[in-house]
Amino acid sequence: WRKPDKERKFFELADRSGIEFMLLRDWLGDLGVVDEETTILPDMPTLDWKHYGDVDNEAFLQHCSNTRVSTGGGKRTVSLMDLSETDMEDMNDPEHASFERTQIQIYIGTWKGIEGPKQAVPEEEIDNDVAKKTKI
Repeated sequence: WRKPDKERKFFELADRSGIEFMLLRDWLGDLGVVDEETTILPDMPTLDWKHYGDVDNEAFLQHCSNTRVSTGGGKRTVSLMDLSETDMEDMNDPEHASFERTQIQIYIGTWKGIEGPKQAVPEEEIDNDVAKKTKI
């Protein structure tokens, strides 16, 4: 499973450092390469990092309720909201691959610069696991 809270900390640190992230689909849309009818990775969540994994966000809850995956060799389908560890263990390889596609998001990071004086990130806000992986 993804770790949305850790992911969000990374994106917040990057944002404070002047890097803006957009979903690939949104970025390509801004460039005029794709439109609403174009399908790119159809199972990929369309929520940005600010909303994905936020259990207080209605759009995220709708995503988890409406996105369904097969388990048990096609014996049943469950929403991401109701998916259990047992369901995941019962998935065959194609089902697991399908589930994985519902978790993948591709982002494009662009330098937007820093507005105002650069502010250090308070030590208590730095997750050491995230910091190590991003060389902060």
